[in-house]
Amino acid sequence: MNSAQRVSTAGLVGLVVITTVLVGWALKSNGTTPPSPPAASSNSAADSVSPSSTPSLTPTPTPTATATGAATTSPSPLQTILVALDNKAAWRISVGSCANGGAKVAITTDGGTTWADAKTPLRTVVRVRPTDAHAAFVVGADTSFAAVLKTTSDAGTPWCSDSSVGNAWFRDPKKPAVVHSPGPASSTPCGQRAVLDLAVISVGSARVLCADGLVRSTTDTGSS
Repeated sequence: MNSAQRVSTAGLVGLVVITTVLVGWALKSNGTTPPSPPAASSNSAADSVSPSSTPSLTPTPTPTATATGAATTSPSPLQTILVALDNKAAWRISVGSCANGGAKVAITTDGGTTWADAKTPLRTVVRVRPTDAHAAFVVGADTSFAAVLKTTSDAGTPWCSDSSVGNAWFRDPKKPAVVHSPGPASSTPCGQRAVLDLAVISVGSARVLCADGLVRSTTDTGSS
């Protein structure tokens, strides 16, 4: 670089310095402060929290499971008994109770299309054993709670008393946990729980449904 070029360059640099000083002096004299460079932005939420501050956390409620359709009643003994003889004939019994009555007897001979109400012999009926669409025996009780066996050969018109209740299986009308078997003995096959249903298989064999959901059976007339 020759001497003329060096002088030209030095003069240009000096002009730039003088211009900068003059601009700064003018802004200061007008009370205007040059704007500071913009701060770097951030997308992090942590950048907006000062180190000395403690975030306020709102706990999220824990969902509480609500059971839908859960059972709200305790198991109770069978209230309707249905015994089918074939695909046409069946007997239907509404059990009722000794205290409130309500026992009903109905018979169908057309596969359930129609039901004919029969005369009800007792306030409560805990077992029915039909042999055809007209003949059957039932075990139940009246207000005395004493077990009674009645028979019919004409679909409930009429019912006749029979003293052979001791030869039949039946649930005790008064004590839901007790089952009577043929003979003088009785048993509590479900312990202290109620017997919900009784299915007689033969003279010495039967099965019970207990209130705890278990099915228990005997082949020795309830001895075990």
